[in-house]
Amino acid sequence: MYYDVYLPIDYLEIKVGVINNVAIAVSGIPHLCKFEEIDAVGFTTIYDEEDALVLRKMIPYIQSANADIYCVHVNKGKEVKTQEEIVRWKEQFKQDPVYFIEKNQDDIVKAVFNFIDQYSIDMLAVLLETSPFFNVLLKAALLKNYPTINGFLY
Repeated sequence: MYYDVYLPIDYLEIKVGVINNVAIAVSGIPHLCKFEEIDAVGFTTIYDEEDALVLRKMIPYIQSANADIYCVHVNKGKEVKTQEEIVRWKEQFKQDPVYFIEKNQDDIVKAVFNFIDQYSIDMLAVLLETSPFFNVLLKAALLKNYPTINGFLY
């Protein structure tokens, strides 16, 4: 069963312990942001196992909201994974509503913004442990440049 729990983003920092220990999806909605139905969820990936585990956990929640997941990978020309590894990683999601987007661009933040615009992303999921720069740089930029984005999935 899927339940929506919406808290203003200011309260999320206070409620981290609760959010991390509940068995339901929690969406953080910025204060004064109008919430609309979520149709497209973006997920940044570097094609590692941790990404696959999180994506696998997200799928039932996103499906229950009748939304699609768009995985974006920004290739700066220095790909760590081989093409075979990437194909094998994607293969595990072939039966799911997951679409894979490759962006070849040096500026990761600009590539993610372009991705959000191009695919009308309503919510962006980022593993902050694997992408620490998102926590500082992208999160603030997203809220400034995209005040209508529905929120962040923590």
